[in-house]
Amino acid sequence: KRAAGSTKMLSLSEAAGAIMSSRQTTDGTSNAGAALSDLSSIEQASERRGSLLASVIESHSILADRYDEHSTFLREEIIPPLFQLCENLIVEVETIEKLGDAIIDELTAAEKEVADAWVLG
Repeated sequence: KRAAGSTKMLSLSEAAGAIMSSRQTTDGTSNAGAALSDLSSIEQASERRGSLLASVIESHSILADRYDEHSTFLREEIIPPLFQLCENLIVEVETIEKLGDAIIDELTAAEKEVADAWVLG
């Protein structure tokens, strides 16, 4: 049934009642065999949906387990060495910066000495 653009799922008994009422013959008698066949097909469809839902839930559970395993692996095996590499890199960069600053200071002093020698000489 559709009402105001939304879909309503019928319960099994509502679906059976709708099928029975739609199977009324023109003289007012019902065709019970066809109604039972339709009811059986509704039950089969319901079972297939339930089976599909169970498969989806199981798949999600497997994915969640794999995600948990992966996150544990990352936390224990990958992240600690990366942090150690980062800390080592920071120390090396600071050392190289100090060395570069010292070289620039020495070059500036040497440049001044050369400039003074040219002026005096």
